[in-house]
Parts: sequence; structure tokens; C-alpha cells
Amino acid sequence: MLARDHLDQIARTIQKLIFVGGRLTNVPQAQPVEFGVGHDPEAAAIVPAAGLTITMYGLGIVNQVVLSEAATARLAQLTSRRPCSRASCYGYGLIRDAGALIMLTDPDLFKVRRAAVRIGLHGAEPGRTLIDPAAPLIDVIRCECGSGRAAICRCHP
Repeated sequence: MLARDHLDQIARTIQKLIFVGGRLTNVPQAQPVEFGVGHDPEAAAIVPAAGLTITMYGLGIVNQVVLSEAATARLAQLTSRRPCSRASCYGYGLIRDAGALIMLTDPDLFKVRRAAVRIGLHGAEPGRTLIDPAAPLIDVIRCECGSGRAAICRCHP
């Protein structure tokens, strides 16, 4: 909560914040809460309300950003761990949160949409990343599978 108490001072030093987490939804009980935000919704709620330039790299895209089979094989040579979190990898390496680093280094691979986002705190909402017209606007990263523009993204069955 130290950060909350000094948010104005911190906000002046941050150019852009990448928020890795959340599962964007319109309905409070549509899907399970994403673990990171659900673990401490009070802390997470500070982020979109902070008035910073924010880009959300949420759970929806985490499950779409992949490396090619060739890139996955190269990484496998560098480590004893397979760079994929799924048994079959669908012929590609699912890289999960690390895709946020790719987004930072090559943002043109992704599409961005603006959304009014808040973190739910009450009733059935705690930990849910909600679209709310009264909330601050942030950028939300997304892949359009099969679009050709984002060859790094794949749709999984």
C-alpha cells in the first residue's frame, strides 16, 4: 500500500505501464477470476484508476501468443525445459506472459483497442477485470487469429 500512498509521485515518473493479467469481461460472473488479479483485487484496482498510460496484456492474449515450431526448437536447445506450457503445443510454442516482452519490442505485431476497465471489488465482482463505461480508458492488447497481420498469434481449438 506504500505505492498507493505515493501514487501521484510515482505516476509522474512512469511513462507507460504494462498490466499483465486480468480476464476482460462484461459480466461479473462470466468466467473464473484470473489468478493474478484475483489474488489481490484491491491492489490490482489501483492500476487502471491511477491515471497512467496503461496497456493491458490479459489472459485472452496470453493463450494465443506463440513462437513458430522452428523458434521453439531453437529455444529447446538452450534449456532443458520445453518452452511450451501445453502438451502438444499445437505445433507452436505457447509462451504465455513472456509475450508481453514481444509486445514491448515489436508492438506492430498486435492490435490495440481502447476499453473502459475497472477491477471489481464488491459482491460477485472481486478480482474480475470488468468493462465499465464509467471506468478509465486503457489500451487492451489483442490478437486477431488468422489475420495475417499478427503471424505470432494462433487460434487454438
